[in-house]
Amino acid sequence: MARRSIISLTSTGGRDGLSGIVYFGGTVFGFGLGLWFLVVPWLQAFTGVAFLPDVNGAEFFLDGWAVLPASAAGLLMLFVMFAIARFVGRIHAVYAKWMLVGSLGSRRGSQSL
Repeated sequence: MARRSIISLTSTGGRDGLSGIVYFGGTVFGFGLGLWFLVVPWLQAFTGVAFLPDVNGAEFFLDGWAVLPASAAGLLMLFVMFAIARFVGRIHAVYAKWMLVGSLGSRRGSQSL
């Protein structure tokens, strides 16, 4: 019995599963970072919680003027992540359509009327 690698998560045995893991990980990381930059500066401004709590025994706080630019950067990151997710979805749709039409086209040509 042949051993299967943990990377080949699809039935085809290819590395398609790895690309899905990378897409998912990048999306979660990007949205999480954008939300963190959007929300945490306001939490720090109103509650006094550190921006980066307890990094090697030190806590980092944003200056008062930096709350708005950090939140704007977080909002921009969210919009960029939405655009990237939409782009990747469209590329996958074009690829799937190409594969479907290509396979249907070859079947139609081989049928006799």
